[in-house]
Amino acid sequence: MKKMNQKICVALVTGLLAIGTVSTVYAAENSAGVAEYINKTADSAKKALEDLQSGRPDEALVELKNERQYSKEITGQAASIKLQNANTIVKETMRILNEEKDIKKAIEALTPAVQKLKEIQDGKY
Repeated sequence: MKKMNQKICVALVTGLLAIGTVSTVYAAENSAGVAEYINKTADSAKKALEDLQSGRPDEALVELKNERQYSKEITGQAASIKLQNANTIVKETMRILNEEKDIKKAIEALTPAVQKLKEIQDGKY
């Protein structure tokens, strides 16, 4: 009985993950989906910067992880070198927060990424 319950739980979780994957892939298949993820990416980076400026590094890390995940959905012209550069900066900011625990340095590192993402959001690829 216990094995049967485990199999049912695994099947349910797998099904839910598959549904989530399908909706995620669909969201960025068209220009509206890409625009949505550009906005989510830029908004997460801005929120992370605000969290850092307010002294909340743990919340900033969550937003930076969200930014990295959302940016993976951006395709086409919007996935420019500017986006790659912003993601490199975000990754470095996460390293600074995790290893050095230096909020001031993290703010200085993240600010250019937020600017680059704002430009992408404004259509300047």
